Amino acid sequence: MLKKPKVYVWCQFFYPELISTGQVVTELFEQLSKQVQVEVHCAQPTIKKSSKVLHVLDYRGIKIVRLWSSTFPKISIIGKLINQITYSSSLVLRALFLPSRSRVNVFTDPFFLPLLLFILYPLKKFRYTITLFDLYPETLVKNNILLENSLLYRILDGLTNKVYANASNVITIGRCMQKIVSSRSIMWKKEPVFIPIWCDTDNVRKKTLPQDYFRKQWNIEESCFVVGYSGNLAKFHPIETFLQSAVILKDKNDIKFIFVGEGAKKAAAEKFCRDNKLLNCHFQTYVDRKHLGSLLYSFDCGLVGLNKNQTGLSVPSKTIGLMSAGVPIVACVSEQSETAMMLKEYNCGVVVQPDCSRSLANGILSLQQCRKKCEQFSQNGLSAVAESFNIESISNSYFKILMQS
Repeated sequence: MLKKPKVYVWCQFFYPELISTGQVVTELFEQLSKQVQVEVHCAQPTIKKSSKVLHVLDYRGIKIVRLWSSTFPKISIIGKLINQITYSSSLVLRALFLPSRSRVNVFTDPFFLPLLLFILYPLKKFRYTITLFDLYPETLVKNNILLENSLLYRILDGLTNKVYANASNVITIGRCMQKIVSSRSIMWKKEPVFIPIWCDTDNVRKKTLPQDYFRKQWNIEESCFVVGYSGNLAKFHPIETFLQSAVILKDKNDIKFIFVGEGAKKAAAEKFCRDNKLLNCHFQTYVDRKHLGSLLYSFDCGLVGLNKNQTGLSVPSKTIGLMSAGVPIVACVSEQSETAMMLKEYNCGVVVQPDCSRSLANGILSLQQCRKKCEQFSQNGLSAVAESFNIESISNSYFKILMQS
């Protein structure tokens, strides 16, 4: 029997991490492990239910090597940065002992992870593929962290160009993202390719808990229309727009907003709800991956959002999870975003501007008042995932790309 080719995966978060990045990367390589040997080099989990994680773990045919790193809470900016630096330092040391010309798939988590290859490539000549979940250093400018004409930005931008130029492949998860990356003045080995974000549909469709489990946990009546948000409440998500729409709808006793997850904006969001006496908003923490399907099925519609200035720099992965569960979507995103294009192409949700809470409230009301539209969006989302976004077809696309290196 022919030995399967080997791929090393570099990503800060991996199983049993509950953060969405860790979950989607885990799902992809669970599928790919049927075709290649997979060895993952990741960090210590920062959001997990278990108290102890093995240094080396064999998980569904994947070898997970958990490098030393600090485990400060992710919502602390300084703690998050220290976690990233300690993990990346450990990864450089580990990479120095890998065979030359190894195949590596590196993800942008942390954002500067691909830049390590500026140091490693001349020494090891890795055949590396970069998967871009977020675009940097552009995001730093859009969020007023760096000035575009600053020396540090120019250094990061120049290093990024060199790392991209030496890459065997660069993968983007959005067409809007692909357009921005392709516009860089680089002598590409291969032009950047677009492979959409994916979802483990089998996992989402498993109902591990009774249908009304989460509603009972949250003390929500069966007749209520649940507007659900599951994932990171990050700085680049329009959480404020979600909350303002909850203010507009606060007298609608049959509409409830559920926010499931953690993130930089969670504490401020909870305070806003207390200050404004919003009894229609509930906050919960992450659920185990095995219960994700049961969680999503408890939503009548799902919220997705991305700030306008982040268009083309990121793509919310939670969109595919909601589609896989047959949940109609209300997306607060720019018309030019990948999410908007997907929802319009497959007719499985409503798109509103990320800064317009009134439009969001109207979109939610339109779904609550028209169950036929909800059913249509649900069926269209399920068909779209089966056709284009299922984990099997996405992993086949990755396999072809990785084997080209």
